[in-house]
Amino acid sequence: MRSTPMAPVLAQVIGVANADCAGRQEVDGRFRATSGIEPWHGEMIDGPAPAVPPTAESLAGTVATFGAVVPAFRSARIAETWAGLIDMTPDALPVIDAPGAPEGLVIAMGFSGHGFCLGPVTGAIVADLALGRTPALPITPFALTRFTQRTGPAAPVTLHG
Repeated sequence: MRSTPMAPVLAQVIGVANADCAGRQEVDGRFRATSGIEPWHGEMIDGPAPAVPPTAESLAGTVATFGAVVPAFRSARIAETWAGLIDMTPDALPVIDAPGAPEGLVIAMGFSGHGFCLGPVTGAIVADLALGRTPALPITPFALTRFTQRTGPAAPVTLHG
């Protein structure tokens, strides 16, 4: 969500380790705040670009959680809200693989919100796979087959795997 402009109180970007809130105050004084990940409620808004509407509960949770970290946000007037979808695998880790069929297929997906951070190293790995080379880094933990060959109960999924 984004607020209307307010007096400056926050110079840095804030993100908490368990990913249940993050935010910053923009140069014009507007706060931009977000909450953690929750299951998709299944609703979409039709339009030129389909959109996911945030729920009232998630908006209230963002105000409460970010407001606990930055008390000035509790009195902010909210100007805009939006929500989105994050591609998540069952274990919240990406799939980086060249499964062999169809020939030439290289997969790099399911980054669970970490794509910008992992983009450069993923690009090098995917280039190696596409050119038939063994990547310089081990990628076995990211194999697509891990979902069909897993044994035992799955650990709870979090944003950080």
